[in-house]
Amino acid sequence: MRRPDRSGYRSLAATTLAGTVRSETPMRSTASRAPARTAHLDEDICVHIFTTSAAMMGVCMTVVGVLHVVTVLRKVDTLGDDLLSINSLIYLGACLSAYWALRTRRRKRNQILEAVADWLFLIGLVLSAIATGFITWAIAGN
Repeated sequence: MRRPDRSGYRSLAATTLAGTVRSETPMRSTASRAPARTAHLDEDICVHIFTTSAAMMGVCMTVVGVLHVVTVLRKVDTLGDDLLSINSLIYLGACLSAYWALRTRRRKRNQILEAVADWLFLIGLVLSAIATGFITWAIAGN
């Protein structure tokens, strides 16, 4: 084992019976890793919200278009297309706030924007489920 250097890393050398080094792995104490890990996880979640909310916005717009064709052919009126239009705006808000959180350098603003993106995304998911119920009820009822 070598002594810790200035950066806080220490090397562990695993040796075989012949005495050759198999690997050296830098290790840090868990206390110094915790803030970096949570910051990385927050950024990772923000990236996922950004990409998924953009995809869900596209899904909402596609379903609104398809639903319009179905409602014209079946002569039914549903609240689902209105809910999905509002839903796409909610996903747009989640997407933009997640993008802004990824681009900002201020920690406090980043935390606020991540929380806004989280809540908007969750509200969008709930509204998607409600809209699906309205669409199913309107189409199956006629």
